[in-house]
Amino acid sequence: TITTPAKKLTHEERQKLKRLEKEIETLESEKSQLTIIFSTSTSSPQNFANAGKRLKEIVIELEIKIKEWETLAELA
Repeated sequence: TITTPAKKLTHEERQKLKRLEKEIETLESEKSQLTIIFSTSTSSPQNFANAGKRLKEIVIELEIKIKEWETLAELA
């Protein structure tokens, strides 16, 4: 059988992979900080609303970035 050699990532793809790793780490950290707001009974209703909105945005961003990362990581 003929096997195709593994594709190496281009310089740009390696840079994007590293950037995605940092962005995912940053979003995960922000997500953790937001969950603290939900566990703090002293937060105002507005803080809860803002945190909930941002948390939804983070979850969507994470899904997109993780899929991109997985696609690139499979090629590495």
